[in-house]
Amino acid sequence: MTTLGAMTGLEFDHVDVLGPVSGRIDYVGQSQKASFEVHQGNDSNNNPWIGLTMSETYEGTGQFFQQWWFLRDGEPGYHTFTRLQFDNGTEGIDLGNLQEFRQVISPNSNIWTHLVTNDVQYGHLPSDEAIGNQTTVQDATWYYNITEGNSYKTESSDYFTKYEWADLYGDHFAHGFYADGTASNGSTLGFWTVFNNLEGYTGGPLRSDLVVDTNIYNYYASNHRGASTMNITSGFDRIFGPTFIYLNKDGDLHSLYDDAKSYANTSFAADFYDGVADLIPGYVNSSGRGDFKAQISLPKGASKPKIILAQSGVDPQDNVDYAAKQYWASVSSDGSVTIPRVQAGTYRVTLYAEGVFGQFEQDGVVVHAGDGDGDKFQINWEAERHGIELWRLGVPDKTAGEFLHGFAKDPQHTLHQEEYRQYWGAWDFPTDFPEGVNFTIGVSDPSKDWNYVHYSRYGGSFTRPEYVLDNVNVWTVNWMPEGGLDVSGKTAALTVQLAGARTASGNLDLPEPTSNYSNVDYTVNVNGNPLTWTILYNQSSSCSDRSGIACYNLRNVFTFPGEWLKNDTNVFEFVLPYNASGGDVNFRNYSISVLYDAIRLELSD
Repeated sequence: MTTLGAMTGLEFDHVDVLGPVSGRIDYVGQSQKASFEVHQGNDSNNNPWIGLTMSETYEGTGQFFQQWWFLRDGEPGYHTFTRLQFDNGTEGIDLGNLQEFRQVISPNSNIWTHLVTNDVQYGHLPSDEAIGNQTTVQDATWYYNITEGNSYKTESSDYFTKYEWADLYGDHFAHGFYADGTASNGSTLGFWTVFNNLEGYTGGPLRSDLVVDTNIYNYYASNHRGASTMNITSGFDRIFGPTFIYLNKDGDLHSLYDDAKSYANTSFAADFYDGVADLIPGYVNSSGRGDFKAQISLPKGASKPKIILAQSGVDPQDNVDYAAKQYWASVSSDGSVTIPRVQAGTYRVTLYAEGVFGQFEQDGVVVHAGDGDGDKFQINWEAERHGIELWRLGVPDKTAGEFLHGFAKDPQHTLHQEEYRQYWGAWDFPTDFPEGVNFTIGVSDPSKDWNYVHYSRYGGSFTRPEYVLDNVNVWTVNWMPEGGLDVSGKTAALTVQLAGARTASGNLDLPEPTSNYSNVDYTVNVNGNPLTWTILYNQSSSCSDRSGIACYNLRNVFTFPGEWLKNDTNVFEFVLPYNASGGDVNFRNYSISVLYDAIRLELSD
């Protein structure tokens, strides 16, 4: 281990859970000159523990990397912290963004039979024979030609893409591998990464990332699916973790997973972390933390509300200040909420809920160290309103899940996983909508008549290599007012909330020089009157091409004279540029696209 800087052996109850060392052991900046320190002690219950600290400087830039592993007697797992630091004493030095920073567990053993993302997304690993005869259909995406002996293809998908197994961090607790006993002498086993603390990560609960494929991941930072990333400037110092790597046995997949999830809370092992905090520069022990308690008056129709503490002054999706932390929790039905063990500091409070357009935001909220027994923070959330609501399409929940091929269960495979997770080419838009999308309010069904992705063009998939241009980029909504509509002197507001948008910039937050569509003009025609919103390159995400259903959310409120509306059928056209495409070397021809969260039309009182 000391030469490679990687864990090369791990046994659980006399079972080798990693297998022999494979080629997947290197990392960027590896010098084979890392230094190591061993620490020992007893925790608050007098249980002995041992810890290992690895420290290494990346000679090319001077970035300093540290990793900690701690094992406690009698506990079937280990605790990890990771630190990245850069300070060369010169202000203004910028090494660019922290594009990818992760911990990877790469078992090389046939005992593991299943991969597990969450409670509902799990399945067999693909067979070796299927992998050996696969066809590449996109980068990191393959079609399996072999069905016999390949349970993955009958259970999960005809395709394998690592993004199918990604997850939103907001309600993610643990992920890993399961062994059903067929190759482990009848013993069932679980090997889990448990998210017991995400305060050092970025992007809030809407961040999604890879969690498991043929590896078990812990992505501290990445720009996958358009997530915002931190810049490494002089003074950068960030602790990621703690994370608990847990092993268990003798249960079915669900019971072992539920057991692992039970450790996914910030109170787990808190006393132990306090005891080792002096070994981990930047980790704040309990004396520097407090409980945030709030009482919230929620808007009518709000369900599944979530509250977030993150960097003040920005949306939680842009929580990328290296000194800022992030926390979130679900709000109870009576409006009360407690977030324990928040690092003392100043935060923005953000609230959103299913069924409510917009969100609540308040900057400058101070959390003090202590037990949080003072007065609760009071929030009276009044929903955004621009007048009388005339119609809405979709459910505002930050996702496109209610639309065709969203959260609906795949009927073609026996585990019936959510359809959006499939490789996008599995759902052929021209077949589903040969005449395009033409939706009538009060008549059409969003789950059948509105697609989960709005493309500028469609094609370049495994089953449809040619491109279809007609009846793709313009989607139509028809609405007939009930009764008379008084529009004189009034202002209409059309709110468009997107669960993600893909310009030619993909997820890189940089203009793409090979395309004219790094910035994209999105147009709504209201009875022939155009309204335009420019989606910028740094708002782009790779949601549609990376099997996502919620990526970097963005929204716009179009206002226009009420006189544009009429007491007859009103026609709204939602328009992407015709035949627009672009991206990096892997996606030169991929379509510009958006995913809708929800749309609403209002008219001033």
